[in-house]
Amino acid sequence: MKKFVLLLISSLLLAACASTDRNKEAKPDYYGDYVNKHQIKSQKQIVGFRMRDWKELDDKHLIISKSAKRNYLITLKGSCRELRYTQTIGIKNNGNVLSAGFDAIVLPEDRGLHCFIKTIHKLTKEQEKEVLLLGQENS
Repeated sequence: MKKFVLLLISSLLLAACASTDRNKEAKPDYYGDYVNKHQIKSQKQIVGFRMRDWKELDDKHLIISKSAKRNYLITLKGSCRELRYTQTIGIKNNGNVLSAGFDAIVLPEDRGLHCFIKTIHKLTKEQEKEVLLLGQENS
């Protein structure tokens, strides 16, 4: 009887994990789709980078501004769940260059959690507005 109960519990746990993984995979990537649809080329780095402002879009995307006219869509390598709730972010980079694949967004409020940058896409002012609306429409 004990073996049956353990087997039943194990089966239920595996089923729960499998459904959770499917839900994660099924989540649409509105921002990635936008980049692909508009054929916005990624860039490996931003030279002369100094962050002016930032806007969180979801747990994997944010817009970082270098100046009023220079905005970048940042895609993170993995989920950075606390990004939605943080008040401040930091940037871990090398000097004044921000590089995809090497540098990270740092969440000081969450014990310095590092969320590594996967891609960088430069946005026009119009694209920035569209991306921000996209986030509001799909919240």
